[in-house]
Amino acid sequence: MFDAVHAALRIKGIVSEGPGPKTHNGLISLFSRELVQTGQLDVAYSKALNKVQQVRLQGDYAAGPLSLEDATRAVAQAETFVAGLREAFPLP
Repeated sequence: MFDAVHAALRIKGIVSEGPGPKTHNGLISLFSRELVQTGQLDVAYSKALNKVQQVRLQGDYAAGPLSLEDATRAVAQAETFVAGLREAFPLP
């Protein structure tokens, strides 16, 4: 999802060459401000990105493993999210 967000921001000319935002939170903030709050994407995209970010944080930093249910849900959200971005911002 994060690579798809980077691509959408580049396609729209919001981020030029270079690494772009340095943190996941910075990327989420830029995405929400520039593409969701401007009405180019539905708020559901921002919500999905934030939900999957929480799952990522849990998987990376929590003491125990992710549940299969949480992982499966995150994968499904990611697939829907990426497909939606591809449709909204096709490659030139």
